[in-house]
Amino acid sequence: MDLDRLSALPQAFLHRMEDMLGDDFEPFLAAYEQPRTYGLRVNTAKISCEEFEQIVPFEVKKIPWVSNGYFYNEDVRPSRGSAPDTSMMRKAAPPDALTTRQDFIIFRNQVP
Repeated sequence: MDLDRLSALPQAFLHRMEDMLGDDFEPFLAAYEQPRTYGLRVNTAKISCEEFEQIVPFEVKKIPWVSNGYFYNEDVRPSRGSAPDTSMMRKAAPPDALTTRQDFIIFRNQVP
């Protein structure tokens, strides 16, 4: 186990997860040994997934179980402004497309 990651979790949380997960608690803990994955979800009320795929300025891979979800590489930080030039998204987008960072949601939880 990655003791640094686990030690950062509150004991009350671990106890609650153990009660909720039962037999699945050990696999839950084992997930902390895996490399972290990064993903985002496209806000389809503002832009379609197809449009997003055409204008995203960094590499993404579809998440099979989330229709509007994408994995991205660890070195990309779209929510912190250190992604490749996001102005490319605005330039490549059709004039009526909303292509600000609000067009997709960054989630930082463990993705199985």
